[in-house]
Amino acid sequence: MKYPKYDIYEKLYAKYLDPESLKILMDLAGEDMTGKRVLDVCGGTSICTEEALRRNAQHVDLLDGEYDMVPPHFRTNSKVSVTIDNAHLGFTRLGVQVESKFDIAVCRQAINYWFDARSIAYLAGAIKQGGVFVFNTFNTRPSEKPKIKQYHHKSVSFTEISYVDPTNMVHHVQIREGMEPHVTRFQWLSPETFDLFLGKFFDIEKTTRNRTDYYRCVKK
Repeated sequence: MKYPKYDIYEKLYAKYLDPESLKILMDLAGEDMTGKRVLDVCGGTSICTEEALRRNAQHVDLLDGEYDMVPPHFRTNSKVSVTIDNAHLGFTRLGVQVESKFDIAVCRQAINYWFDARSIAYLAGAIKQGGVFVFNTFNTRPSEKPKIKQYHHKSVSFTEISYVDPTNMVHHVQIREGMEPHVTRFQWLSPETFDLFLGKFFDIEKTTRNRTDYYRCVKK
């Protein structure tokens, strides 16, 4: 199934859109972003872009793989540049095009879709020395036995199936009343993996809140 549009995505995952998690993540990036150039990686519905602008960022580059995930008003905002590409090519292109490079890069709940040694090297090359990269991710490996959850949210019925296979690929299916099933998969990555690959380029600070880890990585 093609990745959903921004408004459908918000409906699909309304249960998990925790406003407090956004504040924690963006506070790690900087409470005041005046004069800063920000990269929103896998920006999707643009919630981090919107928050960066609210914090007076000079400009935000939003990178996502799906055009339909970006709300139309951000595509025409003079303070926002939208790049539709995968992470590898997007980092390379932006690193070449942006002369001053980035003060801040942020990735909210999406790093497991693109993280690998090559991508991190490209991203690090696009961030200024002393600049920061912040992201959050779940910190508990999912069960290898498929788990089924059924619940109601805002009077709508949901069923979810998720599990991790022996290659550490996480498979997730969500069925929402009145919509087609939404299927995703992404890599489970341990905290040790993040430390290994990020530590080559960044000094790492980690904060844990329940089942979520928040990383603040400062470019060496």
